[in-house]
Amino acid sequence: MTRIYLLVEGDDDQRFFDNPRIKSELELKYSEVHIVKYSTWATDRIAKFLEGIRASEGEYIFVRDFDHGECVPGRKTEILRDYASLNLDPGRILVVIHEIESWYYAGISETFCNRSGLARLPSTHNLSKSGFDTLIESKFGSRIDCLAEIIHSFSIEVARSKNESFAYFCRRFL
Repeated sequence: MTRIYLLVEGDDDQRFFDNPRIKSELELKYSEVHIVKYSTWATDRIAKFLEGIRASEGEYIFVRDFDHGECVPGRKTEILRDYASLNLDPGRILVVIHEIESWYYAGISETFCNRSGLARLPSTHNLSKSGFDTLIESKFGSRIDCLAEIIHSFSIEVARSKNESFAYFCRRFL
């Protein structure tokens, strides 16, 4: 087995992938799982980090939000262009549609919705960060508390059924 590095944009992404349920699934396939937040790094630092991963025969997933655009292949092309100096493998770019909050909300079970008073959504594929914040604003003391509670009861199976990009992540990397 080999090591894998998930290069993520922000704190919420880092918290999501550090979720024991996600991490334990990755650990079935990889000997070591490292979550690395790269958003504050200069591009040359990211490039050196990736060179080290490649030299040690490790693997990586470069995680970016969809944010905007018309299609995932177009977003990947944009990422490849913006980070051309990194020599990213297109198969190692993971586009989260629309933002990581849609993945958090996808993993909320019916029981959690009943307990917390959150709305049940049949799909979170088009849920944005602002939409997520609107759904949770009156139900939790803070956004961080909400994310922590979701992580605590997160269901991979439920999330697979409610978010297409999360289902792709599971098929491809878990």
